[in-house]
Amino acid sequence: MLLDSKGLSDKQERFCIEYILDFNATAAAKRSGLHPDTGSKLLKMPQIRDRIEQLTIDISIENSITKTYVLHRLTEVLEKCLQREPVYEWNLEKHCRERAKENGKDVYKFDSQGANKALELMGRYLGMFGRDNFQKANILSTKNELTDEQFSKLLNAALREKE
Repeated sequence: MLLDSKGLSDKQERFCIEYILDFNATAAAKRSGLHPDTGSKLLKMPQIRDRIEQLTIDISIENSITKTYVLHRLTEVLEKCLQREPVYEWNLEKHCRERAKENGKDVYKFDSQGANKALELMGRYLGMFGRDNFQKANILSTKNELTDEQFSKLLNAALREKE
Protein backbone atom coordinates (compact mmCIF):
# COMPACT_ATOMS: atom_id res chain seq x y z
CA MET A 1 0.00 0.00 0.00
CA LEU A 2 1.52 3.31 -1.10
CA LEU A 3 1.20 6.25 1.28
CA ASP A 4 1.37 9.89 0.23
CA SER A 5 3.18 12.65 2.13
CA LYS A 6 0.23 12.94 4.52
CA GLY A 7 0.48 9.29 5.52
CA LEU A 8 -2.71 8.30 3.69
CA SER A 9 -3.26 5.60 1.12
CA ASP A 10 -4.79 6.53 -2.24
CA LYS A 11 -8.18 5.16 -1.13
CA GLN A 12 -8.01 7.04 2.17
CA GLU A 13 -7.22 10.28 0.33
CA ARG A 14 -10.07 9.56 -2.07
CA PHE A 15 -12.38 8.97 0.91
CA CYS A 16 -11.44 12.36 2.37
CA ILE A 17 -12.16 14.11 -0.93
CA GLU A 18 -15.46 12.26 -1.35
CA TYR A 19 -16.43 12.89 2.28
CA ILE A 20 -16.27 16.67 1.98
CA LEU A 21 -18.78 16.55 -0.88
CA ASP A 22 -21.70 15.64 1.38
CA PHE A 23 -20.20 14.72 4.78
CA ASN A 24 -21.75 11.26 4.49
CA ALA A 25 -19.17 8.66 5.56
CA THR A 26 -21.06 5.66 4.14
CA ALA A 27 -21.58 7.26 0.73
CA ALA A 28 -17.97 8.53 0.63
CA ALA A 29 -16.68 5.04 1.40
CA LYS A 30 -18.78 3.54 -1.42
CA ARG A 31 -17.61 6.20 -3.90
CA SER A 32 -14.00 5.55 -2.83
CA GLY A 33 -14.26 1.84 -3.60
CA LEU A 34 -14.34 0.85 0.07
CA HIS A 35 -16.87 -1.16 2.04
CA PRO A 36 -19.66 1.19 3.27
CA ASP A 37 -18.97 0.32 6.93
CA THR A 38 -15.39 1.53 6.54
CA GLY A 39 -16.42 5.19 6.44
CA SER A 40 -17.27 5.54 10.12
CA LYS A 41 -14.08 3.69 11.07
CA LEU A 42 -11.96 5.99 8.93
CA LEU A 43 -13.47 9.07 10.56
CA LYS A 44 -12.06 7.89 13.90
CA MET A 45 -8.51 8.06 12.56
CA PRO A 46 -6.73 11.32 13.50
CA GLN A 47 -4.87 11.59 10.18
CA ILE A 48 -8.18 11.23 8.28
CA ARG A 49 -9.87 13.90 10.43
CA ASP A 50 -6.84 16.19 9.96
CA ARG A 51 -6.93 15.72 6.18
CA ILE A 52 -10.68 16.39 6.00
CA GLU A 53 -10.21 19.53 8.08
CA GLN A 54 -7.39 20.70 5.80
CA LEU A 55 -9.44 20.04 2.65
CA THR A 56 -12.38 21.94 4.15
CA ILE A 57 -10.13 24.89 5.02
CA ASP A 58 -8.61 24.86 1.53
CA ILE A 59 -12.05 24.97 -0.06
CA SER A 60 -13.18 27.73 2.29
CA ILE A 61 -10.13 29.85 1.48
CA GLU A 62 -10.44 29.19 -2.24
CA ASN A 63 -14.08 30.28 -2.21
CA SER A 64 -13.74 33.03 0.42
CA ILE A 65 -16.18 31.23 2.68
CA THR A 66 -15.69 31.80 6.39
CA LYS A 67 -17.70 30.80 9.42
CA THR A 68 -18.79 34.39 9.78
CA TYR A 69 -19.94 34.49 6.14
CA VAL A 70 -22.00 31.32 6.58
CA LEU A 71 -23.61 32.50 9.81
CA HIS A 72 -24.44 35.87 8.26
CA ARG A 73 -26.08 34.14 5.29
CA LEU A 74 -28.00 31.79 7.59
CA THR A 75 -29.22 34.83 9.51
CA GLU A 76 -30.36 36.43 6.24
CA VAL A 77 -32.19 33.25 5.26
CA LEU A 78 -33.81 33.06 8.68
CA GLU A 79 -34.96 36.68 8.56
CA LYS A 80 -36.32 36.27 5.02
CA CYS A 81 -38.12 33.05 5.92
CA LEU A 82 -39.78 34.72 8.92
CA GLN A 83 -41.11 37.65 6.89
CA ARG A 84 -44.85 37.67 6.60
CA GLU A 85 -46.20 37.42 3.08
CA PRO A 86 -49.86 38.10 2.39
CA VAL A 87 -51.90 35.26 0.96
CA TYR A 88 -53.98 36.06 -2.12
CA GLU A 89 -57.04 34.25 -3.47
CA TRP A 90 -58.77 34.54 -6.81
CA ASN A 91 -62.17 36.24 -6.61
CA LEU A 92 -64.34 34.51 -9.23
CA GLU A 93 -66.98 37.27 -9.23
CA LYS A 94 -64.55 40.17 -9.69
CA HIS A 95 -62.01 38.20 -11.77
CA CYS A 96 -59.07 39.45 -9.73
CA ARG A 97 -56.79 38.53 -6.86
CA GLU A 98 -57.74 39.67 -3.40
CA ARG A 99 -56.08 39.35 -0.02
CA ALA A 100 -57.24 36.21 1.74
CA LYS A 101 -59.27 36.82 4.87
CA GLU A 102 -59.97 34.60 7.84
CA ASN A 103 -62.46 35.83 10.42
CA GLY A 104 -62.25 39.26 8.83
CA LYS A 105 -58.46 39.49 9.17
CA ASP A 106 -55.77 39.26 6.50
CA VAL A 107 -54.03 35.89 6.21
CA TYR A 108 -50.23 35.70 6.07
CA LYS A 109 -47.77 32.90 5.45
CA PHE A 110 -44.07 32.43 6.10
CA ASP A 111 -41.48 29.79 5.26
CA SER A 112 -41.35 27.77 8.47
CA GLN A 113 -39.25 24.97 6.94
CA GLY A 114 -36.54 27.39 5.79
CA ALA A 115 -36.56 29.17 9.15
CA ASN A 116 -36.33 25.89 11.07
CA LYS A 117 -33.45 24.62 8.91
CA ALA A 118 -31.48 27.87 9.35
CA LEU A 119 -32.02 27.70 13.12
CA GLU A 120 -31.02 24.04 13.17
CA LEU A 121 -27.76 24.76 11.32
CA MET A 122 -26.97 27.68 13.62
CA GLY A 123 -27.73 25.53 16.66
CA ARG A 124 -25.48 22.74 15.40
CA TYR A 125 -22.67 25.24 14.86
CA LEU A 126 -23.09 26.51 18.40
CA GLY A 127 -22.98 22.93 19.71
CA MET A 128 -26.49 23.02 21.10
CA PHE A 129 -27.46 19.51 19.94
CA GLY A 130 -25.66 16.31 20.88
CA ARG A 131 -25.91 12.94 19.19
CA ASP A 132 -28.38 11.83 21.83
CA ASN A 133 -30.42 14.99 21.21
CA PHE A 134 -29.59 16.47 24.61
CA GLN A 135 -28.19 19.96 24.68
CA LYS A 136 -24.46 19.93 25.30
CA ALA A 137 -24.31 23.62 26.04
CA ASN A 138 -26.62 25.35 28.48
CA ILE A 139 -27.28 28.12 26.01
CA LEU A 140 -31.06 27.89 26.09
CA SER A 141 -33.38 26.47 28.67
CA THR A 142 -37.11 26.06 28.65
CA LYS A 143 -37.36 28.36 31.66
CA ASN A 144 -35.21 31.17 30.25
CA GLU A 145 -35.99 32.26 26.72
CA LEU A 146 -33.41 34.61 25.22
CA THR A 147 -34.33 37.98 23.80
CA ASP A 148 -33.10 38.85 20.30
CA GLU A 149 -30.43 41.07 21.86
CA GLN A 150 -29.23 38.29 24.18
CA PHE A 151 -29.14 35.79 21.30
CA SER A 152 -27.20 38.24 19.14
CA LYS A 153 -24.61 38.77 21.90
CA LEU A 154 -24.34 35.02 22.42
CA LEU A 155 -23.96 34.36 18.70
CA ASN A 156 -21.28 37.05 18.35
CA ALA A 157 -19.39 35.63 21.35
CA ALA A 158 -19.54 32.14 19.84
CA LEU A 159 -18.28 33.46 16.51
CA ARG A 160 -15.32 35.17 18.17
CA GLU A 161 -14.58 31.99 20.14
CA LYS A 162 -14.65 29.74 17.05
CA GLU A 163 -12.41 31.98 14.89
